[in-house]
Amino acid sequence: TRNRGTEKPDPEIVGVERIIRGIPGVERSALGFMCKDIIDTGRMLWLRSKGLDADLVSYVPSDVSPENHLLMAKCRS
Repeated sequence: TRNRGTEKPDPEIVGVERIIRGIPGVERSALGFMCKDIIDTGRMLWLRSKGLDADLVSYVPSDVSPENHLLMAKCRS
């Protein structure tokens, strides 16, 4: 078994964590939503490349829920 208490942290991870902690919360949140948009768009494009009709849909206003995107896909008719 590995004793995690004696492992040295990966310097790259520590550096990234330090950078992220230095970003103000509002900006960090906005960056997180941009990352989610990139990932969702990639998923939608992948589904389309596999022959499905796919779209990202906002199903409630963002003031109701900022997590308001839905990836919808169906077989092409």
